[in-house]
Amino acid sequence: MLLEVQGKQSESASYFAKAKETKDPAAYLAHSYYYVRKHDTQNAIAVLDDLLKQQPSSVPALELKGKILFGAQRYKEAIVVFDKLETVAPDKGFPGLIDSYIAMKDYSYCA
Repeated sequence: MLLEVQGKQSESASYFAKAKETKDPAAYLAHSYYYVRKHDTQNAIAVLDDLLKQQPSSVPALELKGKILFGAQRYKEAIVVFDKLETVAPDKGFPGLIDSYIAMKDYSYCA
């Protein structure tokens, strides 16, 4: 992140990619956040999908992916992710589900 702040974008991206090779979930999340800061939704989600292949029930990865999709107004996809998150951590998934349904003006879930 320090390289990113110093304006060394290519070096920063390289280090995030190398960190991901460690298979540490925190490295995947940091790499995804890097793409979020760059407003690169597709790559942010792709990094999280890589982590979710290894750890399908990763609460931080599911939560971040749902929030990214919600922020991109991809509500139906966000609902799928929040629904999975709800099965793993109901206290985390349910609010995202409600927010997504409200954003779509579909109040049937809330009734």
